[in-house]
Amino acid sequence: LALAIPARESDVFSTLKSTLSEQIAGYSQTGEIGSVSLFLMDLNTNSWMGIGQDAGFYPGSLMKVSILLYYLRQEENHPGTLSQKVVYEKPQTSFPSQAYKGDSIVHGRKYSLAELIRYMIIASDNNATYVLGKRIDQDAYNAMFRELDIPVYEVRDTRYQISPYDYSKFFRVLYNASFVNKTLSEYGLRLLTECSFNEGLTRALPPG
Repeated sequence: LALAIPARESDVFSTLKSTLSEQIAGYSQTGEIGSVSLFLMDLNTNSWMGIGQDAGFYPGSLMKVSILLYYLRQEENHPGTLSQKVVYEKPQTSFPSQAYKGDSIVHGRKYSLAELIRYMIIASDNNATYVLGKRIDQDAYNAMFRELDIPVYEVRDTRYQISPYDYSKFFRVLYNASFVNKTLSEYGLRLLTECSFNEGLTRALPPG
């Protein structure tokens, strides 16, 4: 799956790491942050750096990327999977509160799995995620995590944590097209670039 990385950090990022470490120390002293875990990799050269990159954090909506990967693999193994349609029936129980609220699917309407994935990734829609999650084959989903050498994720486990290093594997196998074919990998990456949430890292980046 092209997940191996050099044993040592690259000197290319030494200045950046030093700068970030100083900033983290400063924010920690003022109490603005509690802990920081960071993993950075140049996907073209495999050069990398980390600061506490193996520490675990609660992933929240970040795990929607794992559901995307699962369905991409299903489409590769069973062509036409993403064209299957399902009617959304709103559950009686409510979902956990969501800080970001984008577009959402509507009760009673029929959606293809591809459309649900778009809502889940682009709008971070928990309703679409709920529908997709219900259709997951848990054994196949767990096998995907083991294949990527990531601790198996149980949706109901509110204590589940994942490190930045392990989480990076989702993006790395998409970029390298080593988990599904190139066409599906590019499809997944394109969806991720269309995410409508712009208050995270992208807020500080220039357009494009």
